[in-house]
Amino acid sequence: MSHEGGSMMVQAGARRIMARRAASCLLEPAPGDTVLIGGDLARCYVLAVLDRAGEGPARLSIEGDVEIRARDGQLRLAAGKGVDIAAREEIVIEADAVSVKAGSGRFLLDDLVLIGRSAMSHIGRVRTIGRTVETVVDRILTRTKRSLRISEESDHVRAGQIDLRANGTFHANGETTIVTAATLVKVDGGQIHLG
Repeated sequence: MSHEGGSMMVQAGARRIMARRAASCLLEPAPGDTVLIGGDLARCYVLAVLDRAGEGPARLSIEGDVEIRARDGQLRLAAGKGVDIAAREEIVIEADAVSVKAGSGRFLLDDLVLIGRSAMSHIGRVRTIGRTVETVVDRILTRTKRSLRISEESDHVRAGQIDLRANGTFHANGETTIVTAATLVKVDGGQIHLG
């Protein structure tokens, strides 16, 4: 069997017959395959592939849109090595719930947009490397046992009001310390040492 345009040349004994692949023949015939044909000389069809000549991957090929549906059951795709999904335009997954379980994962995306009502994560260690981080929220609450922030250049905080409290010692140290106020500077303590 060999391909010629949209038809196939089938060797049937000493005769060569032009045939088209039947809609029920999902396995795409390859040159050299043994196939089952049916019909007459005017309209001959390849009904099935009986024996494959090559050792390449078997290809299920269908023209046009395809829908695989399990009406009242579960659809499962299983492979001994791996599963590859490729599309030229878009891949859409729609379900009430999605679960992904793997030993490791990697996402390589030019642009990523996540939209949801809530998110929760339990991660042992998080490391983020980037050029710019922008966060716009109504409220941020952070609770930690220890916190360390290092800025190699400048660190700016602008707020309507700032309240800093320490149960133990509050230590502010700098080569030069400047405290300015438009109306009032108040220092209150049991003891005040200057100098």
